[in-house]
This record gives sequence, C-alpha cells and structure tokens, in this order.
Amino acid sequence: HRPEGADLEAGRLDVLRRVIALALHASGWLSLHGSAVAMADGAVAFLAPKGNGKSTLAFALMRAGAALMTDDTVVIGKGAPATVRPGVQSVRLFKDSAAWLSAPAPIAGTSDVKATFGQLSDDARRLTRAPLAALYLLESVPAGTIADPLERTRLEGPEAVFGLLGQTKIGALLGGTEAPTVFASDVALAEDSPIYKLRVTRDYERLGTVVERIMGWHGGVGERATANTLEGSTA
Repeated sequence: HRPEGADLEAGRLDVLRRVIALALHASGWLSLHGSAVAMADGAVAFLAPKGNGKSTLAFALMRAGAALMTDDTVVIGKGAPATVRPGVQSVRLFKDSAAWLSAPAPIAGTSDVKATFGQLSDDARRLTRAPLAALYLLESVPAGTIADPLERTRLEGPEAVFGLLGQTKIGALLGGTEAPTVFASDVALAEDSPIYKLRVTRDYERLGTVVERIMGWHGGVGERATANTLEGSTA
C-alpha cells in the first residue's frame, strides 16, 4: 500500500536492510552489514560502515572474475565452516566508482550521488550457499597512510567479536532478550572463522593491485578468472 508521494527506493532499502534482517534473525541467521563475493576458497565478505568502499571492492572483484553473492547484507549460518547465503545481487555505487569500473547502465532507483546496478550476467552471480573463507573488517584510508595499497591483520578473541558486533545488522534495534542471542552468534563466528582487519588505500589507481592481492589470498576465482578483467586498473 504505497501512499501518494512515497519514495519507492527508500521503501525498498528499508525492506532489504532491516525487515529482511529481522526475519532472518528470527530464523536463526546472522545478518552483517557488508558485501560478499564467491572465490575458489569460498565466500569472502567485506564488512564496514557506509563510505568505506565495500560495494566498490566487491564489484571490482566481480569484474575480475569472482561471483557476486550479496551487497549491503551478508547473511551467515552457524557451523564450521560457517555458511554464507546468496542475497541481494544489485550493488549501490558512488557514481565515480561506477564510472571507474565501467559499470553498466543503472537500474531504477538512483540518486544524484549513488546508483544501483543489477544487470549482471548469470556467471557473475552466485545463487547458492558457500562456505565462509574469510571476513574482512574493511577500513578505507587516505593515500599515503600505509606503505602498501592494502594491509591485512588477523583478529582474534574480543577484538574480533567486537568488530563483528559493530557491523551486526539491526543489533541495536533488537536489544532486550535478543541481545544475548546476537552476542552468542558473533562469538561463535569469531571462534570458527578467520577474521581480519583490512586497511585499503582510497585510490582508484591502486584498486587493481588490491583486487589481485585478495584473489591471491583466496585461490583465485576459478572458471571466471580469465573471462573478465578489471577495467580501469593499472595492475
């Protein structure tokens, strides 16, 4: 029931970000704020607040041959290894990122700053669950902050748990009796899965190197590795 003058895109984002996350929580799944791609070793997820480039990095990896699993919400099931579910396979990119990555024409629901891209070929998407290979707490840093284009540090114990808690979808909204459930899910995930802090230089010219290094960490991208290349990269 859409009221006159309602913003359709705002309603869509509310359903995708909060309503679905609440339903998945009720079904025993953990929803984290991030984007994920499937690579040879399994699902690789990037978690971060808005503006740190998780969607851009996921899209760049997809253009280089990985399969996009989800954007904005990463849904994880318990287990050793944990399992990542496929999710919303459209990506919201800042327009400068979209231009650099030669993204296709955006689908409906765009703004002056960001646009949504969802016209992906079948082989560019993963529609089945995948074992979790790694979770990265992503931080975009200004050029010159770190010596290399990216810096990876393994997190364990409380540092890993609280890093996950900070990117748990609707954790603050749940509260009350559900807070221990969310906390227990994050603890279990931190105990059973490799979690890293990943600092990436905010520089499109270095993005190709970042993508190449991440692919090397996770066994490449399998059959799609030679099918696509990252456009606009100097690597």
